[in-house]
Amino acid sequence: NKRVIVFPGNGSDAKVVDLVNNNTTLMEAIALAGGIPTRGKAANIKIIRKSTVAGQPRKVFEVDLSTIEGLKHCDMIVQANDYIYVEPVPQIGTEILRDVAPIVSLISSAILIYSVIQRL
Repeated sequence: NKRVIVFPGNGSDAKVVDLVNNNTTLMEAIALAGGIPTRGKAANIKIIRKSTVAGQPRKVFEVDLSTIEGLKHCDMIVQANDYIYVEPVPQIGTEILRDVAPIVSLISSAILIYSVIQRL
């Protein structure tokens, strides 16, 4: 039951990657999950690994794959039950527009109804 769970950074999708090879690297696991999407932040990748000592909290390794210096960690061997989390890039404009759109629609509908009633 060797697998890794990858959260690729697009906000919602998680992918389960079966580890066929015992020497699967971090870069291979990310590639098997579909790579880092445009909304993923390659500069902030976290590998969350279960501790080998019972009762100890999980270890978190932070990796930056956006620089040449950070690419030295791409050969890190992933282990069964690791979680690989790619932080998503915040899309503030889109998120604000999604929150404000219903309010703007309601106001414009109210103005339209008011103007129709005024003309009658």
